[in-house]
Amino acid sequence: MPVLEQFYDAAETMLEAHRRGHVDVTESTVRKAAYYGARPLKRTKIGARAFFARGDIEAWLESRIQRID
Repeated sequence: MPVLEQFYDAAETMLEAHRRGHVDVTESTVRKAAYYGARPLKRTKIGARAFFARGDIEAWLESRIQRID
């Protein structure tokens, strides 16, 4: 049976980041991270909207922790 991946939009990604203690993350931060930076947040385009996979969000948040330390 195939494994279904869970996707989030920018608002849901922000809420997930807040839940993990990254209170400085906004929807704008998520959108900018998808297009700019040394380690951009991987995105999946569905129609005209960008969505982010749960695993990619976790990896992005980990990279933020490493850069802050």
